[in-house]
Amino acid sequence: MLESLDYEEDFLISDEWMKEIQKRCREIDEGKVQLISAENALVQLQKKYS
Repeated sequence: MLESLDYEEDFLISDEWMKEIQKRCREIDEGKVQLISAENALVQLQKKYS
C-alpha cells in the first residue's frame, strides 16, 4: 500500500515491516482473514470505545 502512494520523496520500508506486509498479504490471499470496509471498521471502533 505504501508503495502505491503517489509520494514525491522516496522512503524506506524496514525489513521487519516488509515481512509483516508480505505475511498479511499472504493471509488475505489464502483466505485466512476476512476484510471489512473502512465504514464497518469505524462503526466497530466506535462501539468498542464508547
